[in-house]
Amino acid sequence: MELNEFKKLVMIFTIGIIAVVIVTLITPKKIEINDDYSYLYKLNSAKTEITIEQKALVEAKEPRSIRITSYWENDSTNSGSCTSSGLCTDDFQINEKGWYTYQDKLVLAGATYTCFYAETGACAKYNSLPDGFGIHSLYDEVTIFVDGVSYPGIILDSCGASFWREEVQRYDLFVSNEESKLDTRGHIEYE
Repeated sequence: MELNEFKKLVMIFTIGIIAVVIVTLITPKKIEINDDYSYLYKLNSAKTEITIEQKALVEAKEPRSIRITSYWENDSTNSGSCTSSGLCTDDFQINEKGWYTYQDKLVLAGATYTCFYAETGACAKYNSLPDGFGIHSLYDEVTIFVDGVSYPGIILDSCGASFWREEVQRYDLFVSNEESKLDTRGHIEYE
């Protein structure tokens, strides 16, 4: 093999490798769905595409361990009276524990598509989710277990802390006042 032919082969190989790298960098990444429904968002500088297959990712077969915290109007994070859904405290009832309910379901904040897609505001920095964490649409119905008692819940708000990399995913319960707050381990299940 002559030196010129070798140089041509090296140049063609190099161009091929560069083309593969460029295509890999500019192609939006899809979500990987594993057998156990865990997932990994592969993000790049391009907007990440979320597909309908993602619904399969949040189908919990068994209750999943979570941390349940609370928020209330004018708390230390300056929470307001309205949720991401547009519903406000005037639309809710208060149960005997001081927790807000909507149609007899606990009002919850979690990792939502609304927050995931946000390009401005508080949610703009939450465009990825740790492996095994769930993401919801507003109005998704769930069941949470607190101290062994099950409660129907509904995701009506977005919670930035639900996107944080922690031992377990966090969900926020909307409560009527600080005296009704909760910070405990529990479980969640949903379809």
